[in-house]
This record gives sequence, C-alpha cells and structure tokens, in this order.
Amino acid sequence: MGRYIPDEVPGHFWAIIDSCSSDRDSLRKQLADLPKEQVLRFCWNYQEAVGQIATLYHELTHFSEDTDEDICSWVVAQGEDAFVKVWDDAEDEITNPKSPYGQIQADPGLLGTALEVYKQRFGEEVPRKTHDRFIE
Repeated sequence: MGRYIPDEVPGHFWAIIDSCSSDRDSLRKQLADLPKEQVLRFCWNYQEAVGQIATLYHELTHFSEDTDEDICSWVVAQGEDAFVKVWDDAEDEITNPKSPYGQIQADPGLLGTALEVYKQRFGEEVPRKTHDRFIE
C-alpha cells in the first residue's frame, strides 16, 4: 500500500488550524505560547501540506503557480476535512466549478503569520526543513 499523505499531517497541526478558524490574530496568540520547535514544526507542516496538494492543482488547473499556492493555502486553512476531501477526490473537487476548491480563493495569510511569529520570537528566519528534524 502506498503513502496516504493526509495521514502524514499531524493531528496537533490540525488542532491549531481548527482552533484559530483562519484568523491570523488567533493564530499569533496560539503560537506565542508554544516552544520554538513546535512553532517550527507548525511552519514546516503548513508548507508541506500546501506543497502536497499544490501538485494536484498544478495538474488539474490552468491557474498560475501563485494562484495555485493561494488556493492551496486557503484549503489548508479550512482544516483537515477540506484537505482530505481535496486529496481523496481531487479531480472532482478541483475541476467542478461549483466546488469551492475549484475556485480562486485568497490566501488567508496563516503561514505568513506563523513565519512572522517565528522570526519575531526567535530572531531568525525559519530554517530549511530537514528530514531528520521534521519527522515526528
């Protein structure tokens, strides 16, 4: 059996996404209390989740790469159910004009907020993700 990407996104990541309800200020408050490693992992998990479904959008849409990234960031901000729905039924969800997942959506800025929090709190940019540091 092959990899099932939704299983690889940790539950604690989705818990933060769900609790902030796409609100950047709420996310900022939550990340303000987390240890450095957890903020880092949140950033990396967000980037990874966006990257995984971005490949689906690149294959199924004629949007620009930037638009695909915005939509994917929006999908991730909607939570685990949205992410799984797009992953499990990408062709129908992405190409159906009545599906919110097939329409241009604005990036809610959660990843940008997380990157800002990391830099403000720890005085450095988020380092490149490395396999040994990313694995739970």
